[in-house]
Amino acid sequence: MKMFTMALMAMMTAATAQADQRVIDGMGGGSFHWAFPIVLGVVEDGQPVRLSGRFTSAGTFMLYAVDQLPGSCIEPDAFFDFHEPQRPASALFGCAPFGMNHPQRDLALEHVHRWYNEPLTEWFLRVIAGDSAECSYTTLRGYQMAEFGYPVCE
Repeated sequence: MKMFTMALMAMMTAATAQADQRVIDGMGGGSFHWAFPIVLGVVEDGQPVRLSGRFTSAGTFMLYAVDQLPGSCIEPDAFFDFHEPQRPASALFGCAPFGMNHPQRDLALEHVHRWYNEPLTEWFLRVIAGDSAECSYTTLRGYQMAEFGYPVCE
């Protein structure tokens, strides 16, 4: 009976924790200047978040909120699309990465990866930034974010 009571209390605690989370169901593309003030507002609010849905390009900054807000997590089936930082011209042309030798490329990369935790930053610089400027996306699922130390929802 004691085990049953302890299990029931654990389930009630988990349900309460989930009810206290702010669910954020995806964030599309955009720019650092658009997305990051939204993320900072979420962090300033202080309520734990549960990320679900698709987080494309600038939406991946929401990982910063998960990292900063205890009790936050990522749904296992959420999507995160990562790509090279883009020049402002991408708003017109759809894809306009900085060239490898463009003077603003390193600054743009820093604007992106500095908000990720260290394991994700290392991956981003190795896999996404790599040694060529491309327009492709690399998608990671929510459950894969555990490999980088982000909490995945039960």
